[in-house]
Amino acid sequence: FRYVPSPEVEGAYPLVGSEAGGGVVVVYGSFLFDSDDVSCRVGTIAGIQASLVTADEISCLMPSHAPGPVQLDVTLNGHDYTREELLYDYERLFEVLGPVPTRVLAEGGGEVSLSFWPSDTDAELACVVDSMPVPASKASPGTITCITPPRAPGFAALDVQMADAEVISLASVTLEYQVTPVVKHLGPSA
Repeated sequence: FRYVPSPEVEGAYPLVGSEAGGGVVVVYGSFLFDSDDVSCRVGTIAGIQASLVTADEISCLMPSHAPGPVQLDVTLNGHDYTREELLYDYERLFEVLGPVPTRVLAEGGGEVSLSFWPSDTDAELACVVDSMPVPASKASPGTITCITPPRAPGFAALDVQMADAEVISLASVTLEYQVTPVVKHLGPSA
């Protein structure tokens, strides 16, 4: 039996993630004891996969959880968890259905509708086609309409983002750009 100092948590990043889980949170603090029993606890879910990265960092693989804030703790011995006020906020999963239509003309200017859930989001949403922001508006609760930019034929990523965020993509779908048809002959001729 040996006495080891309790781990001291100073903070963590990021402190927000999807209710689907799967994200990695890095917990910062003093973890001077090297152990094979490192794990995390989210609310009442204990024994969550974790690893001691350095004497100052523990990484936790976040499980799925209902939306809302929950206490995040770590342990070095599998039993004694930290008790600092460290809240991780699970956010509702944002899903996008669409686009409608799935094919647009390469000349651009077409409207594409995307349905999203949860439809009661208050967030201002924006559309981005292959890293290019494009005009967008909420057509109705749960639906956003984007105006397609001109682009070469082929597939393009259409991302739905928070309007004030630079890189946070809530969802990405594929849009197919097609060559604009040209009528060269109309028959029969008289």
